[in-house]
Amino acid sequence: MKAQIDTLQAQVDQLSKAQTQPVLIAPAQAVQAGDKPRTWKIPGTDTSLQIGGYVKGDLTYDFGPSNQIIGDSFGASAIPSAGATRHRDGSFRAHARQSRVWIRTWTPSPLGEIETHIQGDFFGGGGNEIFSNSSAFRLRHAYGRVGGLLVGQTWTNFMALASYPDTVDFFGPTGMPFLRQGQIRYTFNSGPMKISVSAENPELRGTSVAASALGAGGGGSASTAANVGLDKAPDLTAAVKYSGEGYTLRLAGVLRALKVDDGGANAPAKVNDSDVGYGLHASATVNTFGDDTLMLNFGYGDGGGRYMHIPGGIFGAVNINAANNINTIKTWATVIGYEHHWNSDFKSVVAWGHTNMDDVLGPKSNFQVDTIHGNLWWNLAPRKRAGLEVVYGRNELAAANNDTVRLNAAIQFFF
Repeated sequence: MKAQIDTLQAQVDQLSKAQTQPVLIAPAQAVQAGDKPRTWKIPGTDTSLQIGGYVKGDLTYDFGPSNQIIGDSFGASAIPSAGATRHRDGSFRAHARQSRVWIRTWTPSPLGEIETHIQGDFFGGGGNEIFSNSSAFRLRHAYGRVGGLLVGQTWTNFMALASYPDTVDFFGPTGMPFLRQGQIRYTFNSGPMKISVSAENPELRGTSVAASALGAGGGGSASTAANVGLDKAPDLTAAVKYSGEGYTLRLAGVLRALKVDDGGANAPAKVNDSDVGYGLHASATVNTFGDDTLMLNFGYGDGGGRYMHIPGGIFGAVNINAANNINTIKTWATVIGYEHHWNSDFKSVVAWGHTNMDDVLGPKSNFQVDTIHGNLWWNLAPRKRAGLEVVYGRNELAAANNDTVRLNAAIQFFF
């Protein structure tokens, strides 16, 4: 009997002690860790939220035509011809326009995980170096994705991100597809293979010249055929990507409906013509020694236009000839890059880019751009790095040839 009474007394003592302890209950709106790394749950929802981005300060010095002509990103095709009025030697520039911020979310649903992504930087228009150096914020990415379906604005399905060399300069080498736009895309995953198809925003750009500028020697000055491109159908793309151990292969294509109609603005010589344009891009990334990577890219297009990237390019998919008909412009592009890791803190990237466009202003009027990037990246601390790069660029259009060199230093702070 005494033993039973002692047991009951012990239980009473435990209950009494428990009642005197504070009960900690998380409030319904408390912030909790999210389902993805570096995320947290939006209170009252199952949505995981991530805010990220970086601040990047760039210091550039041009030994030839200045950044006021070429731009804050190295656009070799904008280099003026030798002896041109605006050809000036030596120019320093400091800016932080590449700095960017993004917001991403992930939400479980009966259809699968829903992902959204909004991102922007400060390479928009505006800016006043005299007073405040303000630069306008611009939209880069804004899309939603569930399963294999993506809708919104992001990189074109034609672009091969994995084979893009890591340059200090924002543009990178000429000849790499570099395009963001609105689209609807579907990706099929089958083990190591991904097949993606998309319908994307069309935008036709062309050039026109006076009849006297067309001839066997080419040359002449180009003008953009503004407000005459008629976008009647989306650009259609398809890509196949295969990832093996130590390598990735990718093949992409784009098909375009090209239509020019000035609505009779140039009457009686009305411009109203159409054609079909296309582009192909093949790429490969290969791990060579240690963490080193070789990047190979080759592209060809006939009327591919802006998909066959020339940083700062002045030409498009077609030219309008003296008879007011459109001729598609053929483009060849090659980019070879190599990334070498000296150790865990230092790496270097060397990249050569080449673009050649046939008959940009008429028969035998070709345009060629070459760029060479060489850099050294240093991981200063976790989520901080510094880069130093030398960029050489040259363009050739008939007799209007010129080249220049830029030195670019940058520090990048990720958050």
